[in-house]
Order: sequence, then C-alpha cells, then structure tokens
Amino acid sequence: MRRQAVRLDRGWSAGDRSGSSSEVFPARVPGAVQTDLARFGKIPDPYRGEGHRAALRLAERDWAYRLDFASPFGGDYPYLDLVFEGLDPFARVFLNEAEVLEAQNAFRSYRVPVAGRLRPGENRLEVWIDSPLKRGRELERRWGRHPAAIGDPARVFVRKGAYQFGWDFAPPIVPLGIFRPVRLEAYHGRIAELWPRARLEEAAIEVVLQSRGAGDRFEVLLFSPEGALLARAEAAAGSARVRLPVARPRLWWPRGLGPRPRYRVVARLYQGATLLDELERRVAFRDLRLRRKPPESGEKHFYFEAGGVPFFAGGANWVPLDPFPHRFTRARYHRRLAAAAWAGVRLLRVWGGGVYETEDFYDLADRLGILIWQDFMFACAAYPETPEFLAEVEAEAREQVRRLRHHPSLLLWCGN
Repeated sequence: MRRQAVRLDRGWSAGDRSGSSSEVFPARVPGAVQTDLARFGKIPDPYRGEGHRAALRLAERDWAYRLDFASPFGGDYPYLDLVFEGLDPFARVFLNEAEVLEAQNAFRSYRVPVAGRLRPGENRLEVWIDSPLKRGRELERRWGRHPAAIGDPARVFVRKGAYQFGWDFAPPIVPLGIFRPVRLEAYHGRIAELWPRARLEEAAIEVVLQSRGAGDRFEVLLFSPEGALLARAEAAAGSARVRLPVARPRLWWPRGLGPRPRYRVVARLYQGATLLDELERRVAFRDLRLRRKPPESGEKHFYFEAGGVPFFAGGANWVPLDPFPHRFTRARYHRRLAAAAWAGVRLLRVWGGGVYETEDFYDLADRLGILIWQDFMFACAAYPETPEFLAEVEAEAREQVRRLRHHPSLLLWCGN
C-alpha cells in the first residue's frame, strides 16, 4: 500500500504554562501564540503602534499546545511517523503522556516513529514550548556572555531567526509556536532520499536514492522540460545510485542570459508490483563558476561566470517576508521575487539573520533565474562553540544542504 499522510492542522488549543493565566484558546497550526491572541483581541496587533511590546511579553512565558485526534490509519501500516516541519525552540512533544521528542532548533524538521504509541481510538498530542528568552538567558549564564551587535544577546544561544529578536527593519516580537505543518505519515516503505545531480561533462543525470522500511526495487524516470520521457532505470532498494543519459543537455541560465529548462526526475519504490512511494525533483544542467585570485597575487577578483562569460550579479539582500514564518506564502514570495527580477536583480543573498526559506522560495528562484547566495543562519554576533551547540548546528546544516542541493538557483553556501 502506498504511503499516506494526513495533516494535523485542525482542533488545536493552546494555553499559558507559566502560571500567568489558566485561559485556553483555539490555536491555529501552523501559527504562533501572538497571532492567535491578537486574533481574539487579547493583545494589540503586533504590527501597529506599540503592539510589538505586548507580543514580546508573551515570549517571556512558557506555552502548551494540545490536540485530541483519532488516527485515520488502522493496523494496515507497520510504520507511522509524526513529522514536524517547524517547531520553535525549546519544545517537548508528548503523545498520550509519553515524551517522544525534545526539539531545540527552529531550523530543523523532526520525524518521530510512533507506531507503537498510537491508540485505536482517541489520542492526545501535546507540545510544550519554553520561553526562548528565558532559556537563552539560562544558557548565557551557563556558557558565558557572547557579544551581539544587534538584538537581545540571548538570541545567540537560540537556533531561531535572529531578526525575530529585533533588528533595524524588524520589531522585537520573538514569535513562538508550531509555525509549519504537522502531519502523520503511514507507510510500508518510503523514499528517504532523492538527489538528482546534473553532470554536464558526462551528459547525464546521476540519481542518489535511499529507502526505509519495505521495498525491493526503485524505478527512476527522467522527463524532458516539455514532459517527454527521456530515460528509465531500475535499481535495488536500500541505497542506490543510477545514471540517466541525456543527449545534448540544455543549459539553465541566470535571468537575462538565456532560457531556464529544468528536467523532471521521478523516483518510485516498489515491493513486487505494488507501488509503495513516489517522489519527484526538478534539476538542471548549469555551467556556473566562481572566479577569484589568490591573496598573494595582489589582485582582487571575485566574480561569477555563466557558460564561461562573466556576468554582473546585480545583487541584493533578502530578509524574511514577515516576523511570523507561518505567514510566508507562495503568492508573497512570487510578488517579491518577480519585483526583484523586474528591477534587474540576478543574485539574492539569503541573509544569515533570517531563516532558511521554504521550498516555494527556491522553486520560484529556479523558475525566474535568480541565483541564491545562501548564508548559514548566523549574523552579527559571536556564537557558542560548546559541543551541544555545535551538534545542533551540524544537524541543521546537514538537513538544509540536503534539502536544497538540487536547486539550480543555489549558487553558493556562505558560512557567515
């Protein structure tokens, strides 16, 4: 049976865990405590007047989200996973009163196996979110003060958008909540990794695959930018690598320099003749290079080439659309990116004080031919180098690089 997923986005409630109030209110997921309470008139609009001050006071408290739900999946699936795409730190997740996850990083997603923990009838899911301000200050006392040029110094201990703590363009609000979707996945086997790599010099697309659970073979299909089937390959399930030849590869060019064809790669996981899972990615052939001279040469060259020809970047800095990430939508991304393209921008630097943007952002950049200089999320501060902190940063970096690496618009990673 094919992998199934159900979003858990209805029926949530939230309340104050810090003793300030016993009131429980209906909560939106994805969402934030501040936008929920503003919606009910409990605090002013955070965007108007001094409304951000009331929103910031809420970030000094601890909160709890709760959802009672019946699992739509019976005993037909051996694997059941709870998937959180975006949780504010510092979060603890309980399923039927048993702790199943402790999350400390808003720049990561989390997958929790829960097959043995779901009940046949009603289940209770709770998410406790501690105040990032209080926890950040506790870590500051423990690890020592780290200078920050802007924003609350405690922010450097919290893996969360630095701009949310206040910046020159953003009020200090520190939103907290479940800001991206939550879903329950059921499967016999799933595709855990699909990485297509366009290799121009080999005139081929190499596809790296991994599966989890059941499944005995992969099928990989390659389609032209117009949708015609170009190649097909099979491989044993588990960890596999296949090569799909492309006659006369067509190049993807930055905006204003040429067309932007993308090839579609579809991967399927089978057990015998039964389809268990299917994923797809779009990928492109590029000829983009960074040119620079070594310091000892005495010359200062740092520029990019497309097809061997230097081009003017026309660059700009990208900051998040909104203090509240659950308000990022494809329509809002499109308006801003289309305006950037109209203004002559060919390269956007995703600034390290913001967030790693959603898939919609990078897909639109691919379509519009806007190159992305991608910062890792560090900005204007000295950061801790404790083993605990570095472990979180490594896990975050691995996830984000894997998530974004197939996008032709992704030009450069910057450590910041």
